[in-house]
This record gives sequence, C-alpha cells and structure tokens, in this order.
Amino acid sequence: MCTVAHKLIKSDKKQLVFAPSSLILTNNYLPINEGVILIASNDASHIDQDFIMNNKWIFSLVFFLPTLSYASQESHTLGFGIGAGDYEVRDSSIGNYHLFYNFQLSQNWKAEVNYTTVDTTLDLDSFTLSLNRMFSLSKHNDVYLKGGAAFYDYSVNKGDFAGLDEDGIGLTASVGWKYKLDSGFGFYAEYTYTDLGEIDAVVLNTGVSFCF
Repeated sequence: MCTVAHKLIKSDKKQLVFAPSSLILTNNYLPINEGVILIASNDASHIDQDFIMNNKWIFSLVFFLPTLSYASQESHTLGFGIGAGDYEVRDSSIGNYHLFYNFQLSQNWKAEVNYTTVDTTLDLDSFTLSLNRMFSLSKHNDVYLKGGAAFYDYSVNKGDFAGLDEDGIGLTASVGWKYKLDSGFGFYAEYTYTDLGEIDAVVLNTGVSFCF
C-alpha cells in the first residue's frame, strides 16, 4: 500500500495525510470519515481515484488506542466460595460461605465488597470493603494482595466463648491466587486474616468467579 502511495505522490503535490502504515487497516474494518484522507492538489486527476476509494476504510486510533484497549477488558467480577479456618471459638475448623463483587479501577487495582456468613458454633455476618492489588504472572494467572475493613456482627453459642456477642469494625488482609479462563470463569484460593474484636479469624477461602 505504502509503495503505491509513494508512486502516486509527486514532488510538486502536497502529500496525502493519513495514519502510519502500521495503523492502517483497510476494507475489513469500520469506516471513518473520508476526510481523514486530505488531498490538497492543484490537479487531482493525477491521483488514482480507485486507490482513494479502496482505502477510505482507515482505522487510525493513535490517541484513543490505549483507552479503547483497556475498556475492552472485563471490569466486573462476581464470585462465590466456601472457606474454613480458625475462629478461636473451638478447637476444630469452622466453615463459611461468601459472596463478592469487585470492580476494576485500573490495570492493577480493584475495589471489592464481600459478604461472609457463618452459622455453627459462631453465628457471624460480615461485610468487607477492600482494595485489591493484582500482580499478573501470565495471561491466565494472577496473584493478589487485599486489604480493607470488615464490618461484623456475631454471637457465640457454644464453648469457652459462649455468650459472647459483639459487633464492630476490624481490619482484614488477604493474599491469594486466581486462574481465569478465556470464557471469563475463574477459580481462586486465598488466605485471609480478619480482626473480629475479641476473636481473630484465619481462614482459607476457595471458590469460582465470573468476569464480565
């Protein structure tokens, strides 16, 4: 294409103004305004009109390309999982169920809200707001760090802490790994610490997620 263009442009004519050849995609992409090609010549008859018409499909996104590339990524993630760990209210592990939603703030940062419930020896409901820092290992693998605040309300009905009833705000931190499929579905595992006032929780969570 460029060779043909150079042959058509003579020294006594003003050049065609168009995007660099590496960014010109012809015939198979969305058309943009034909004015992208500006022809300033005292005698346009020397320029092959077929060449002009065949190459009016020019997709030049020098300024917008990075933005559009990022916008095409999945910005939302929903997930569901289960976990088990030490809540300090009995000797054996206690399980939980959790749901979460996160939103992509930038290439490496996400904001997340998480709801966790426990209904055994410990009756717990908690909402967590956190920021996630993502570290890409490959196309499908990420590791991440997560930190934020947990808003909790719980009561203990058995064991040494029986009768304990508390609500409040505590700190939470996680380190995790995620594997994402091309379909948007993914799997994750994370190790989480949460300060619940009188007790602390150290839990391993696993689950599935979907990005859209």
